[in-house]
Amino acid sequence: MRRNRTYPLERSPLSQKIKWKELAKLMRFKESELKGLLKYKQRFVTEREAELNGKKRTLIYPVGRLRTFSERIKLIFERITAPSYVFSPRKGVAQKHNAKAHVNSEQVLKLDIKQFYPSITKNRIISFFKLNMAMYDDVAYKLADLLTSNGKVFFGGPATPVLVRLVCGPMFDEIDRLCKSRDLVFTLWVDNLTISGKSLSGEVIEKVRDIIARYGFKSHEIQQLTTNRYCLVTGLDISRFSVKPSNASNLAIRDLESSLRTCGPGIKYDQTCLLLLSRLGYQLSVIEKGSVRYQKIQMRMNSIRQKRRKNELKSLSEFSSDLPPLTGTEDSSDDVPWD
Repeated sequence: MRRNRTYPLERSPLSQKIKWKELAKLMRFKESELKGLLKYKQRFVTEREAELNGKKRTLIYPVGRLRTFSERIKLIFERITAPSYVFSPRKGVAQKHNAKAHVNSEQVLKLDIKQFYPSITKNRIISFFKLNMAMYDDVAYKLADLLTSNGKVFFGGPATPVLVRLVCGPMFDEIDRLCKSRDLVFTLWVDNLTISGKSLSGEVIEKVRDIIARYGFKSHEIQQLTTNRYCLVTGLDISRFSVKPSNASNLAIRDLESSLRTCGPGIKYDQTCLLLLSRLGYQLSVIEKGSVRYQKIQMRMNSIRQKRRKNELKSLSEFSSDLPPLTGTEDSSDDVPWD
């Protein structure tokens, strides 16, 4: 039996009028364990400040057994078939795939949903479980309680991205139908919506914004671009004919190479090498295989690996030279402690 099979929402085990006891068994938890998690949930929730994409965010996420529950329910959610327009959260799909979907277009519209995760409330999740997954009231309330904190979905929880995508599925489906009726391409990357095609009228833009507003969200950071020049889509530059790494990616590589030239042998040099190889490897995955630039990056990566290995050997040699020489007196019978 294939373990990675997917199925429509209505065929999910969570949509089969599941009882709380059956849900506990499905999650491989004792019913008493889930009762304890519900009663003492705040003991399994942590909060910390973090910087994401240059912005300070307050992460609120589950730990311990509550995190285990969240990870297991995530696997159930991931089995539900994702529409073709979903590029994240989706297994095996990267930013480059989302960007390449818009390469053959002439105009591109980008917009975000303001305060997307904080707008996913416990009541909104309960409503989705009851109306879209046909859950019993008590199951919907308890499950939503284990996936939220202070009335909002966890920000940093394992199940949060796919849960939010499911809860907002009807809204995104409506946008997708609108785009298809106008021969436009629509892709979703978390809360970043990208729409492209031969022409994007003001009417389409207003209809998309109206759909978002009707579901209780606000759209912002709206950009309408043309592919006559390269434009940025999920971290990559696209035009009508190609996709390439962004200028920000090139600048980051240049800074790392500059840092590498000033580093002496040691841990910092090794860490910089690994980070640089990672950046170059990402660019390699984007650029057309076999092109001149592809070959240059390959040569650069091989050169970095060779220099890294040379520095490792040099560091090892220096370390060995600092060790005291072995005199051979350590095992002398004259030094045995019982004499």
